Amino acid sequence: MECILLALIAIAAISGSILDDGSREDIAPQEESTDFDATDSADYDAPTDISEEDDVDGQVDEALSDSIALHGDRRQCHNFWTLINCGHSSWKRLCPDCCSKGGTNCCRKYPSGCTTAKPPAPKPLSSPKGFKCNKKKRFVPGAGYSQWSSFTNKGGEDGRAKCRAHFKNGAAAPNGWWYQFYSNGHFNCAKFNSKVTVPESKWENTHGRPEEVCVPAASPCAGKHNIKNRAYRESPDAYCKRFIPIAGCNAWHIKKYCPLACCLKGE
Repeated sequence: MECILLALIAIAAISGSILDDGSREDIAPQEESTDFDATDSADYDAPTDISEEDDVDGQVDEALSDSIALHGDRRQCHNFWTLINCGHSSWKRLCPDCCSKGGTNCCRKYPSGCTTAKPPAPKPLSSPKGFKCNKKKRFVPGAGYSQWSSFTNKGGEDGRAKCRAHFKNGAAAPNGWWYQFYSNGHFNCAKFNSKVTVPESKWENTHGRPEEVCVPAASPCAGKHNIKNRAYRESPDAYCKRFIPIAGCNAWHIKKYCPLACCLKGE
């Protein structure tokens, strides 16, 4: 009988509690609390391997990558990280790879955001010695020519330089040449087979690209001629040839009788 009583007490302890009067009080099952109380914060250990800066960097990198993918360019860099100027010595260290290879600026934390400066535009070429080039013209109707064509991926000025080099700056084209450039990089270059007699007003205008027509420049001595000194029987040319080395072009009688000879001497 005593054993049975002990067994009943044990069962009651499991399912509830027995009151003083022998009755039984049921205990409702307790649910696990999901609320985080401020008093529990001392018992919560945050991860120590992720810093606040790393977390921000990760968010920025992800946002920037998404922006690059969405917009297809790197212009969004300044919205997330500083656009580093490689010309600033104290900033160079932030983008060493980009700046060391000639970059002008870069997007920090995004290596492929490196940009480089465009090469400076070539300086326009002046007319070769002995020639006059009109860069507003591209062709001379009615003038016979022999054409040479080529290609460049460096622009019209590079094509102009190649054209002139092909004709050795006029040494291989004594009557002049014309040059035409096209937006696809192809260009035509032709030397005149004879002296150009078509008036410049009749030449074809350029199409707004680097082009030109070059012809021999008028001699600065054009229209000048030596005059016979009647005091001497020799010809004007012979007179000038004999007296210029003696008197020089500054002498009054040489200036009077030998203007062409002095001009050709550059005096």
